[in-house]
Amino acid sequence: MKKRNCIVYASRLKIRDYDWKNREIGDLEKYHNFKIILQDISQIINPGFQKIFISDKIRKKVQVFSNLNNWKKKILKIKKDKKIKMKLILQMHISTFKLFNIFRFLKRKKIDTVFFPCPGHPLTTHKLDFNYLFYKFKFSLRNPGSVYIIFERNVFIILAKIFRLYPTYIIQHGTKYLPYYSKHVKVIKGSSWDYSNYLSLKKNIRVKRKYALFLEQPSPMFQGDNIDQRFSKDELVTSEAWFPSLNNFFDQLEDTTKTKIKIVAHPKVKHVPNPDYYGKREVFNHDLIKQSFYAKFLISSLSTGMGLCAAQKIPGLIIFSEQQKKNLSQKNKIYHLASELGTTPINIDADFNINEIKNALRINIKKLNLFKKNYLTSRKDNKPNHEILSEVFSNEKVN
Repeated sequence: MKKRNCIVYASRLKIRDYDWKNREIGDLEKYHNFKIILQDISQIINPGFQKIFISDKIRKKVQVFSNLNNWKKKILKIKKDKKIKMKLILQMHISTFKLFNIFRFLKRKKIDTVFFPCPGHPLTTHKLDFNYLFYKFKFSLRNPGSVYIIFERNVFIILAKIFRLYPTYIIQHGTKYLPYYSKHVKVIKGSSWDYSNYLSLKKNIRVKRKYALFLEQPSPMFQGDNIDQRFSKDELVTSEAWFPSLNNFFDQLEDTTKTKIKIVAHPKVKHVPNPDYYGKREVFNHDLIKQSFYAKFLISSLSTGMGLCAAQKIPGLIIFSEQQKKNLSQKNKIYHLASELGTTPINIDADFNINEIKNALRINIKKLNLFKKNYLTSRKDNKPNHEILSEVFSNEKVN
């Protein structure tokens, strides 16, 4: 009897409708008859991330674990089921003792794991000059917990190499950032999640450019990755400074471009309709990929979703504030992302300059094509990830 493919999606965050759609887990179930098991292990790995928004729809499908041994027993029980072939998608780097323990367990029990190691966007490091080192020193004094996190992560990166704790499969999307251990694992050529979603949707959507989209980060209105990295969200930007400047800039940008700006909420948060802090502009709490087909251009500081500019061949406007400018890490990332997209970042606290805006909104096709090649996809056949994974896992030999 042929075994049924089974994907166990274990997450260090609360599992949301976003994960079901963006990670194409639902597509594997709907189109390829995969058995899907959703496991929330955030209470084990990082209890602080319990604050992150979860939708009611997907909650009924999710198994929640607060005890590591109970989770291990459940995984072994699933593995012993002779009717299925189990693969574990565990999108986590080994950065703590608990994660180290989990990966050693998976290796000992010979459980197949699937990992997406590439970020889907540019990464950068800052030149270690005096100004940057002094900035990091002051940052560390304000946020001492972040120093411990950095130390801990580097320790476990070394231990992971020593113990050769590699996944079974990695999904490669783009030519950049293929991990050092790629020669030791099975590399599947695929795409970033956003680009793969774009490939699935574009077959059924009629493109009609009507408005611009602002792709927000969780902060300053909500907590985000700063919880995990143990620093104050106000280190990035404060609400008191950000929203007045942003809305003033949007008002002028709308007048200049004759284009309404709408907001796309970060997947970790949820907004009320037409909130005052966004100048009563419309907010989409989901469906970034779908909405991007109707966007004349995208706006953000550091959203991964800006890669959709390269997918859709539309302009990307990268913005920052005076507060972000003072955060040298943020500033460096913002300027690097803008450069990779072939544009120049705009300071929303500076005098509005129409010529600068026009130049920033020009499309650099060469840069966008390179962005796609470097960060979004390793394929030329336009297959989304769910089709690729189904082909690979359905055709492999069973041990």
